[in-house]
Amino acid sequence: MKKVSHTEADRSVWVVYIVQYTAEALEMPVIDTVELLDKHGLIEKALAHYDVYHTQGFEYMAEVMIDQLRVTEGA
Repeated sequence: MKKVSHTEADRSVWVVYIVQYTAEALEMPVIDTVELLDKHGLIEKALAHYDVYHTQGFEYMAEVMIDQLRVTEGA
């Protein structure tokens, strides 16, 4: 079985969708969501785990991001 190689563009588009879904779930503007996720290192964390998570739905990934925000913000 041939291993699929994902480009930087693939990863970038994936993260954009995750941010959009997360922003919608939080009812926040996208730019504020980007700043919040970046503040807590969650964009980099998502990209670092792309190979594991890229097959998951965007709604699921938004839930993961929100859960991580709750943990990092102590909510």
